[in-house]
Amino acid sequence: MAITAHVESSEVWEQQLKNKKFTVYKIIVEYGQQSWMFYRRYNEFTEETISIFTSKITG
Repeated sequence: MAITAHVESSEVWEQQLKNKKFTVYKIIVEYGQQSWMFYRRYNEFTEETISIFTSKITG
């Protein structure tokens, strides 16, 4: 079974206390019949992040 990950969309969020806007990416990871969704900012989104996440899925 293959693990797939893709960026489904992006959104602009605002940090209200600092009045700062930033873009986050909605990431979908799928493994068989299971799927997970999470949001990451560009500077948090790396291949390493996906590798760590997927290694937890497969054990």
